[in-house]
Amino acid sequence: MARSTETVHIAGAGIGGLAAAVALRRHGVPVVVYERSETLEPIGAGLSLWPNAVLALESLGVEGLRGGAIPRGGGGVWRWDGRPLAVDSAETIERRYGAPLSLVHRAELQQALLEALGPDSVRPGECVASLDQAEDAVTVRFADGSADTGALLIGADGLRSTVRAALLGPAEPRTSGLIAFRGVVPLASPERGGEFWGPGGIFGVAPLSGGRTYWYATLAEGDDRPLSDVFGAWADPIPEVLRLAHDREVLRHPLHDRPPARRWTAGRVGLLGDAAHPMLPFLGQGACQAIEDAVALGEAVGAHGPTPEALRAYEDARRRRATMLVRRSRVAGRVAHARTRRLRDAFMSGTPERARYRQLDAALGLR
Repeated sequence: MARSTETVHIAGAGIGGLAAAVALRRHGVPVVVYERSETLEPIGAGLSLWPNAVLALESLGVEGLRGGAIPRGGGGVWRWDGRPLAVDSAETIERRYGAPLSLVHRAELQQALLEALGPDSVRPGECVASLDQAEDAVTVRFADGSADTGALLIGADGLRSTVRAALLGPAEPRTSGLIAFRGVVPLASPERGGEFWGPGGIFGVAPLSGGRTYWYATLAEGDDRPLSDVFGAWADPIPEVLRLAHDREVLRHPLHDRPPARRWTAGRVGLLGDAAHPMLPFLGQGACQAIEDAVALGEAVGAHGPTPEALRAYEDARRRRATMLVRRSRVAGRVAHARTRRLRDAFMSGTPERARYRQLDAALGLR
């Protein structure tokens, strides 16, 4: 059994876990990240990095993520036939919040975090099976029977977190009734981007680096129609995206969240990112909030050392804001998929820009 009473152990080498490791390292705290996968494969598709996440990453020394994600024709929300409902320019977003809305491939962000973290901090093939707390340490036990002991354990192991189950008890996540599809196609700089709302679901489009476009779509569970049948007659660039996606990998999974938890920490164990506050993707804040968690965790441990007091300070700093966004993301999903489309579209197009930005201010926490 290895033992280091100063080391912080992190379960999960996703975006939140890696960002937390970088944040702790910047405060001089030794850290080890355990990842159940045997290798850190560059999986996933696109991630929306709103200005709050871009600024948080830059505070961790992770630069080079200011590529714009809003095409020349604007981004935001469009009706299925291309009529604008709530469209913004890249310049307005960056001017108001001090950083752009950027969209990056998940693999690019993963690599940037790994480079900032440095070698030998991630241990692939280590699956956390259980944990034991003592007054002065926490012991992590792995699926192969080995164990490791340190000062703190942070569960950043996702929606079905083992650490969360040990801390809060086993419980299934909450269904949304929606299925998400995601992919990347070789299409450079679509004229319009953002979300298109219409009958049957929503379709999102945003440019990535390297002449690629990230796309996503949602349908109700049980709707087994091909995507081309649902979205094929929608506004450009959706028909071209679907044509290019036909023979490429498409990720498909149901969308879940969890009711906000009353606590994320107990003693020397805490939760972060989707393990703490999984949210639906309709505000684009899932990864952003995991990155904000990481910054707050680093600051708390930097101020209090790797102690239960640090975890309480971290939770106090983050729980109210993340809880608000879990709830707002679920409401946003209901609005986007509302059956009363005419009323919804009239409300969206009739909302003054000032009111829209006040809502965005609250989501981003930057004004």
